[in-house]
Amino acid sequence: MTNKERRQFPRYTVPGKTIAITPHNLGQVLDISLDGCAIKYIGEDTLLNSNDYIDILMKEAKNKGFYLEKIPINMVWENSPDFSAFSTIVVKKVGMKFKELSAIQQQELQIFIENYGIAEA
Repeated sequence: MTNKERRQFPRYTVPGKTIAITPHNLGQVLDISLDGCAIKYIGEDTLLNSNDYIDILMKEAKNKGFYLEKIPINMVWENSPDFSAFSTIVVKKVGMKFKELSAIQQQELQIFIENYGIAEA
């Protein structure tokens, strides 16, 4: 049985210093596309609620960087972390789909992917 790819847009890995800020926590963006992203974060609580948004921030040298605020999202999946007897740190991953973006948000997201997207994830 083969898994059918459900994504409409390709995903791209992003620099490790790309951060997602939520109303409840912050995490590292692992990959991104025009319609969603995956984030990892430390904590046992859920990263997002149903009507939350994220801000994406990436800082470069020489005062360059990227900041896109208030991206409306829906959480699509959240992994169940592996617990280790040797660690008290819980790292979780979540996948999210962007809700309707404004024309400016769509344009900024496209610019971010073109300038910082590393390779298809």
